[in-house]
Amino acid sequence: MYRHILGITIPPLAICRYGCASSCTLPITIFWAGGLAALAYHFFQAPTEYSWLYNGSLMLGLGMIVLSIIWTELTITRVAREGCDKSTGKKSSICNVVPGTHETDPFEEVRKAKEL
Repeated sequence: MYRHILGITIPPLAICRYGCASSCTLPITIFWAGGLAALAYHFFQAPTEYSWLYNGSLMLGLGMIVLSIIWTELTITRVAREGCDKSTGKKSSICNVVPGTHETDPFEEVRKAKEL
């Protein structure tokens, strides 16, 4: 229950603590901070003659915050379902970044460049 409350109030902290998916931390933080900045603009900026800008900042802010909350909840749920334990080293598939078969080994390219 605590992880869901934390996921709704502060998604970056929840994904760091319960997500075990460091690849999702930065995008979620950017979406959440961008949403807060748009809401701050909406509430602390005086209304302008352009109502679409004033109302658009509210919709943008709420939308970005909702997206970060959904992304956090989906990541935490998937990691909890597949299992990810930092102490034992067991990782979820969302935690692993596996290179594709078509990608070359960068260390092999460095070795080839040194041989020339």
